[in-house]
Amino acid sequence: MSQEQEFEETGKIEYHQGFYAAMMFEYEAAPVEIQKELQLGEQPVRLDMLIIKLNGEEPLGDPIGRFFKKYNVIEYKSPEDSLSIDDFIKVQSYAGFYKSIGRNVNEIPLKALTVSLVRHVFPREMFSVLRDEGFTIEEASPGIFYIKGPMCFPTQVVVTSRLAVEDYEALKILTTGAKEADILKFVENACRTKNPHASAVLQVSMAANRSLYQKLKKEGFMMSAFTEIFHDELAEAVSKGRSEGFNAGRSEERRDIRDILIASGMNPKELQDRLIAGGMPPQKAASFAGLTV
Repeated sequence: MSQEQEFEETGKIEYHQGFYAAMMFEYEAAPVEIQKELQLGEQPVRLDMLIIKLNGEEPLGDPIGRFFKKYNVIEYKSPEDSLSIDDFIKVQSYAGFYKSIGRNVNEIPLKALTVSLVRHVFPREMFSVLRDEGFTIEEASPGIFYIKGPMCFPTQVVVTSRLAVEDYEALKILTTGAKEADILKFVENACRTKNPHASAVLQVSMAANRSLYQKLKKEGFMMSAFTEIFHDELAEAVSKGRSEGFNAGRSEERRDIRDILIASGMNPKELQDRLIAGGMPPQKAASFAGLTV
């Protein structure tokens, strides 16, 4: 089932897909390897993300990456998920599981592995339990908390809603109630850097902030930016006949795609013809393009 079909049937926003794209966006130029949903051994246990530093002991320059060592287990909690003390322990276990599956004994040293938990909302209850258990919590920089106590792996908790104003717009906009300033800054940065992961981040952010993006689409700069970010992949999908997503997507998302393509210079009749050539039934192609049948 495609992401579009799943969203159509369940109404569930694929925040984890957006988070993966956001981290790829943030670390596109960094000397790291990012692995998604890494399966641990033969059991159906997967890490949300593993970041492996490729430059040895040299630290990354950003506030989140500064914490990283060689191997870094990442757990992401979407705005719809809770983050409890049990989740905290579970991810420590995942990290231990990952450490234990090396080909040789102690192939991954304890001192080379960290844990990061990422969530938009401040985990007040979890922090309270940790303090009651004797842990200390240090806010190393805005929104980034180091957990210190009796555990195997150094752990940080990243609260994206509290990150510094100038940092990590790709992560901040992955929630309902995203700030317009963060979206504008992300889009500007995406257009400047031509980052290939920008469109996947925006798709999740758009789904979570429908009314705000409808407002932004009316602004000339934003429509031009959306056209630049989305046009190539959408035009390619149309020309190659990958029309399943257009058929399955919700009506407002189909309008977004249509508006972006037409704003880029493709007139409705051309869009209809290309959809038909790609295998979409004529009536649906006309409806998608905004033409009367």
